[in-house]
This record gives sequence, C-alpha cells and structure tokens, in this order.
Amino acid sequence: MKKIFLENSPSSDCLDCSSHLSLSKKMALQLCLSLLILFAVINSAIASDRLYEVTIYNLTHGSQFEGEDCREGQILGLFVYATHNSRVKLFELGETVSPELALESESGFPYALADSLAANPNVGATVTVPNIENIPEQLLDGVICAGGKLTTTISARRGHKFISLAGMIAPTNDGFVALNRVRLPKGRRTSVYFSPAYDSGSELNDEKCENIPGLPGIRGCLPGDLNTDPNFPFPDPNPEGGPGAGEGYVHLHSGIHGIGDLEPSVWDWNNPVAKITIRRIRR
Repeated sequence: MKKIFLENSPSSDCLDCSSHLSLSKKMALQLCLSLLILFAVINSAIASDRLYEVTIYNLTHGSQFEGEDCREGQILGLFVYATHNSRVKLFELGETVSPELALESESGFPYALADSLAANPNVGATVTVPNIENIPEQLLDGVICAGGKLTTTISARRGHKFISLAGMIAPTNDGFVALNRVRLPKGRRTSVYFSPAYDSGSELNDEKCENIPGLPGIRGCLPGDLNTDPNFPFPDPNPEGGPGAGEGYVHLHSGIHGIGDLEPSVWDWNNPVAKITIRRIRR
C-alpha cells in the first residue's frame, strides 16, 4: 500500500485563506474604530450644553430728555439668570421671600442670589449682568431704561429645561421683575413671557429716596440710601427693612402712590412691566 505523507508547509489554498482572514480582521477593526468615533461625536453633541439668547424689554413709560440716554421712568436691573431642573423656584406668591431675593429687590444687588443659585445642585448655569468683576465700571450695562432692552446668553445642561431670572424695579422700595421657573423653548422656537411688577414684601413701601437706591447719571433717587453700606455699589439690606419688616410675603406690587418722594405721573406703571423673549441659538 502506498503511504501518503502530509507536508508541514501550508498549501497555496491555505495561504489564500489566511490572507482573506487577515484582510477581514483589518476591515472589521477599521469598521469598529469608525463606529466608535461616530458614537463619540454623537454623544458629544448630545451631551453639549444648549445656548439660549434672552432679551428683556422694559415696558414702563418714560419721557426722553435731551442729552440723556435714559428715559425718565422706572428702570430694571441689575439681573441674575439661572437654568435648572423643575426643582428650583425663586419664590412663591404669598410666602416669605428669601434673604437673597430680598436683597435683589431692595438694592438691585444680584450677586448674593446668584451665589445661592450656583450652590444649588439642581442649577446648571448662572449669569449676572453685569459680571461682578466689572463693577462699578460697567454698572449701567445691567440697567434697562424705560423703552429699552437688554440681551444676554446663558447655557443649559441636558435635562435642565427651565429658566428663572430676577431684576429690581427702581425707584421702588422692594419691587422686582422675574421669570419664576418657566420652560425653555424647544427647537428653534422663540418663547415670549411677560412679567408683572412683584413686591418682595421685605420693606415698607414708603416711597422715600432715603430708603431707595439710585444710580449715577439716571433720574430718580440719588445714589446711596439707608440700605447701602460704605462700599457702594455693594449694598446691604437695611436691618430695619429685611424679610418680614414689610408685608411679609411676596405679592403683586401696587405701584407708586405719591406718599413719599416719587410722583406717580412719572414713576407709576401698569402691568406688565417687562417682556422677555427666549430663543435657542445653539443645539
């Protein structure tokens, strides 16, 4: 019987097979790498913060004086903005105001409220206008005169579908405008909201300029008041006008009645006092 011995060296067919297997492995590896890169790009796009443009319009009436940039009438500012989830609200109507919002409404100082919001784990982004580093040089950048507007941008993390903001109405004792946990717009839509004048209930509405802060170069009360410390423009709440010393709860402001230093024909208003538009400018 003839014996057949298998040689140790591979046949040409086996070499072709190995070559095909090697090529297939390379193609599979390249495909996996391409998919990983694609998934990374997609995840990065999904995880990136959305950017929104927020514009506040001052709807109060005011008279223009020659040579002056700001109309005589109620001004709005300075402002704090925050994007967050549904667990955050700046205030509850009929409830006692927070010390930080009381400070904002009495003095226009937004930075304590901004710090409080930034420390809240349910808040993603906070913005103040102007930035505290730009005080006092850019103080008036955060002020909206009657008939004027202010535009800024703020980001929002994925899952943070709400925005809140607040700014003082001046000259008043403790009036403010606000958005209080409203929804951010979806897609490329623009959301429009209107704010009445709120009263924080933290200071008596005596309408006296000694208790109302003014701003340099703007008509109304003079800069400095009993709520202001020596390091103006970083005011502190008046110990006699802190939370509970006024009405004791947040409510709709009743306006200016002429019981102090402010003439209603100039400084009173009808609601709403502000229009706020919000649109997404980056997905």
